[in-house]
Amino acid sequence: MYDKSTDYFLNHVKTAVSEKLEILNKDTLLSNELKEVLSKDFRLFMHVGHVFDYEDQMNLNYRSITGDRSTKPELQKIDRSYYRFLKDFKLNDPQYLQGFTFSEFQKEILQNEILGLPEIGESDIPSWLASVKVILSDLVGFDSGPYYDVLAANAYARQLNEEVRPLSEKQKEHIAAYWKNGEIAKILFRKNQQVVALDKFISPAVVIDISSVPADKVMETIVAKHQNKVVFIDFWATWCAPCLEAMNEFKSTKGEFHGKEVAFVYLTNGSSPRKRWEEKIKGIGSEHYYLTGAQWEHVMDQFEFEAVPSYLLYNKEGVLINKFTSFPGKDEVKGMINGLL
Repeated sequence: MYDKSTDYFLNHVKTAVSEKLEILNKDTLLSNELKEVLSKDFRLFMHVGHVFDYEDQMNLNYRSITGDRSTKPELQKIDRSYYRFLKDFKLNDPQYLQGFTFSEFQKEILQNEILGLPEIGESDIPSWLASVKVILSDLVGFDSGPYYDVLAANAYARQLNEEVRPLSEKQKEHIAAYWKNGEIAKILFRKNQQVVALDKFISPAVVIDISSVPADKVMETIVAKHQNKVVFIDFWATWCAPCLEAMNEFKSTKGEFHGKEVAFVYLTNGSSPRKRWEEKIKGIGSEHYYLTGAQWEHVMDQFEFEAVPSYLLYNKEGVLINKFTSFPGKDEVKGMINGLL
């Protein structure tokens, strides 16, 4: 696909999705309504995973086809017209709210650099929606309907969930003025209360560049920074749903270690788009490393990891005590750390 037109690529995805959905359509046990929900969710899933980030997908395609990992192909530059596939989704359909992938799809819309939607920030909601419709309406095929209300709610949710940053007083005023006592306002205010409770425990995200450190010295360098501390190291990726679910589950428990002799360290690599990573880590806090390909490959081999999320746990003397893949649960991890403290 990397040396073909974007039209060729988008048509290929459309055909592949249709072929897969034939399996669903032939099923005789599921209701038509459930088939419709699953069909919509699968289309979103394929586009979130394979279509939105065109450059990343084409680079992956190039490496898969040629086996060349040292160079990148010359790719077509895409503009906002590439996203004309959004019109096919008919996004005002409320069935989308019953699927699993819709919130991820909304994140892709909100943070896409080419579409360039403004952050909602302190804007009043009608003004923000007016600017959004100028950008989106021709691509999605409509300029009114419930989709835009949900997108505005997701814009606030992005701040609450991704950055774990509470709503400002002005934002709360705008939400109350626009949605009154409706369900969207209740959901946002309920989530805001949770974020406020967590906010005092979250330390700012600190990014440390060790790209010049030899691959075989990476872990030694990281652990040496935290003498006399327990060190919990999380191998993760922005695209890894189990990684993010584990972080979310552990968030409040992690806050219980605030001020104690423990360091939380997060490692990822180039499979996580840099800008997405920079946004995600705001809500994670603690210490972050963006390893080079060689560094990542070495440490994964060093500890015999084959997947993320994977974890390392060092004691206060810098000795590796435990390593494991997949999150075992917040209580078990809490027990491991407390045992070393």
